[in-house]
Amino acid sequence: MPFGGFSPLPLRLGADPEQGWSSQAQSRLAADLVAAVRTVPLAELTIDTATGAVISYSAQYGSGPGLAPTFTTISAGHFGFDWASSYQDFQETYHAWRIRAAEVGAEGSAPVAVSYLLDQTHDLEIWCTNQLTAATASPIVAITVWGDWLPERQIGDYDGATDKTDSLTEGDSSYCYDWFLELQAMRGSAYSKTPGNVDAENFAMARQFGALSRNAEKLEANSLPGTSDEKLETWVQILGISTRQRDQRFEIRQRAEAKLKAATSNAQPSDIDDAVAALLGDSFVAAHRIRGVSLDAATPATYWPTINPGDASYSLGGGAWHSDRSFYWVQVTQPASATDSDFFRLMGVDFFELLDLRLPAHMTFGWATSDGFILGESLLGFGAFG
Repeated sequence: MPFGGFSPLPLRLGADPEQGWSSQAQSRLAADLVAAVRTVPLAELTIDTATGAVISYSAQYGSGPGLAPTFTTISAGHFGFDWASSYQDFQETYHAWRIRAAEVGAEGSAPVAVSYLLDQTHDLEIWCTNQLTAATASPIVAITVWGDWLPERQIGDYDGATDKTDSLTEGDSSYCYDWFLELQAMRGSAYSKTPGNVDAENFAMARQFGALSRNAEKLEANSLPGTSDEKLETWVQILGISTRQRDQRFEIRQRAEAKLKAATSNAQPSDIDDAVAALLGDSFVAAHRIRGVSLDAATPATYWPTINPGDASYSLGGGAWHSDRSFYWVQVTQPASATDSDFFRLMGVDFFELLDLRLPAHMTFGWATSDGFILGESLLGFGAFG
């Protein structure tokens, strides 16, 4: 990706570190920004516990003694601090405030030890003890707390994406620069007798033709959901993709691509596996089918009245049959970066919608974590919850 006057806007990823900005470097930057934001303290407080006077206070929602938490003297050397349950951000939207960790220490020359506990009667409670005399103390203490307030940052907030790759067309050389060289070769330096004009004209036309080339590329990219960006919302409407506000664009793109593949391709095993893998991304481990040795030999979890009765516990009555050959299950893992709600939404909503659309009517499906079991596919079954 070249910079300067020939640089495509918006910037295209590619080339080496000296000549451009690769997709890997951009992804690392987005991940580093997310890590930096997630590790910023919620608040820092310095307070005189003897008088309750706030010396300094700064928090993500504002600074100043007037915004400090409520201070309570519980007993000698034992103090409590309480924050509000939520605070407004700079857009006047309230977000829940929760402390997960703290660091406390005493200031001054006296050897005072300070310990703390969270989520007791108060949000934060501290105990101050003189290490020489074992007596309680009321020193000036410095407190730093970490936790949750604003929505957790994602790499997509900084235009990062797990499926982003270097540009194959403008990663090393922009359309503008290629057009400039072509115009320069066609027109030559003798085209205009006024010094400098020919270069300015070539550059202006190169920018114009470069935009035309990029528009053609955009049309091609937006024609499929897996590479679409500007028209991704249109694909969401066409395919009926369920989304929510915190979804990252690359996640929506993956779901849209998987659903289109499922809706347009043949229901062959490899097609279904590919669609599931595209949808689940890093959560996908493997797809499993039980085929057995031959059609003449029934697989263990089979119940087919008269033909292959099998274990009576599999009977549903009414002549219904059951075979684990008609069961498709996917082994998955929850990435460390995925919250429980996001992971279970992926498996309980997006995964279900995909296979409910694509699998034949006689088949059922399910999923299991790498260290789990499949509910309903063993003799344990739902009876374990009765």
